[in-house]
Amino acid sequence: MVAPHKKRKDLGVSEAVVAKWNEGPDAKNLMAQVLAKVNFDRESFLRSIETLVRRERTTELIIDEAWYSEYEMEHDLKWSKYFG
Repeated sequence: MVAPHKKRKDLGVSEAVVAKWNEGPDAKNLMAQVLAKVNFDRESFLRSIETLVRRERTTELIIDEAWYSEYEMEHDLKWSKYFG
């Protein structure tokens, strides 16, 4: 599906789709589900996968930070100095 075609350049896919395909078996299974969901329509499939890849790239990481005393860390966060 993502193999380069020498004669028919219209069958090629974008680098984002190839990268998603090469991520491993979970990514391939996800792509197979998307393909079945769009009823095996190539154009719809490529749009869906490109949207999926774009969403993954733009995921925002929000880090919540605060200062805690030792007491708060032990009681509120259930953290101890020694794990175990």
